[in-house]
Amino acid sequence: MKKNGVALVLGSGGARGLAHIGVLKALVRFKIPIDLVIGTSMGAFIGGFFCAGYSPEEMAKIALSVDKLFTLKMLIPSFPKFGIIDTEKIRDFLNQYLQNLNIEDLKYPFFAVATDLVSGKEVIFNSGSLVDSIVSSVAVPGLVKPHYYKKRYFVDGGIVNPLPVSVASKLRAKYIIAVNVTRSPIKIKNIKTKSSDKFDLVIKRIKKSYFINKLSDFLPENMLSNLLDEKDRTSEPEYPNMLETLFQSFSIMENQLVNLYLQYYPPNLLINPPIQNFHMLEFYRSKELIECGEKSTYSKIPNLKKDLKNLNLL
Repeated sequence: MKKNGVALVLGSGGARGLAHIGVLKALVRFKIPIDLVIGTSMGAFIGGFFCAGYSPEEMAKIALSVDKLFTLKMLIPSFPKFGIIDTEKIRDFLNQYLQNLNIEDLKYPFFAVATDLVSGKEVIFNSGSLVDSIVSSVAVPGLVKPHYYKKRYFVDGGIVNPLPVSVASKLRAKYIIAVNVTRSPIKIKNIKTKSSDKFDLVIKRIKKSYFINKLSDFLPENMLSNLLDEKDRTSEPEYPNMLETLFQSFSIMENQLVNLYLQYYPPNLLINPPIQNFHMLEFYRSKELIECGEKSTYSKIPNLKKDLKNLNLL
C-alpha cells in the first residue's frame, strides 16, 4: 500500500450499494488514483470485485444481469430459523467470479468490515478468503444466515460501522473519499380514518351550527376546523410488517452511526448519491442506481482533482 495514499470508502446499503459501481466508473474515467479500498456490506461486495481487477463496466454488466426473477430466487427461504437467505447462495454467486482468490493477491489493498455476532466487535478482514470476507460482511441479521468463518459467526458490518471512514483514518490515508448509500428512515404512512358514520355525522352538524359559526369569527383562521378535524383525532400509524420493521430499524441505526462516524472521522470528500427512493432489495434496478452514483460523482471531479494535485497525489 502506498503510504498516505487515496482511500476509497464504500458504505453499506443493500441494493443501493450498486451506486458504488457508478462512482467507480466516474473515478476511473477521470483517472482518479485509488490506493486502497475499504468496504462494509454491499460496499465490501463491490469493493472486492474492483480490487480483484474487475472494471466498473464489467461490474455493471454483472449487475445488469440480475433481474426480478433472480432476486426472488435468492429470497426463497432456505433456513428460516437462521435467516431468509442462506449464505451458500451468496457464496455460489461470488465463486463464479472470484473463485479462490485471497485478499493478499488482489490488485489493490482491500479491507472488509464485518461484525462478530458473539462479541459484538468490529472485525476487519485484510487477509484470507475474499469470498468468505465478503459473505461475512453482507450477512444482514434476520435476512441472511450468519456466516461461520474462522470458528466465529459473522453478520453485517453495517451494525457496527456502516461507513468505515474510521478505518481509513486509522490506516493514515492522506485523502479519503467516502460514498454514503444509507437511506434516511422513511416516514411510516397513516392508515385511513377510523371514524364511525355516526361520529362523522355529529361533527358535520357541529360545524354547521350557529354557535360554531359565530365562534369562528373570534378564533384564528383554521383553528376551529383543525380542532374539529376528526382525521387528526382518529388516524394512527400503519402497523409495519416484519421486513418493514427490520429495514426501518436498520435505517435508523445506520443513520445514527454514519452521522457519528462522520463527525469524528470526516472524510476529505463525501459523495451522497440520491438513493432515497430505492429499496435495499431492489437489485433489479441496477441501471438506475449505477447512473445515480455516476452522476453524483461527476460534479465532484473538478475539486477532487484540485485537492489531489495540491497534495501531490495526482
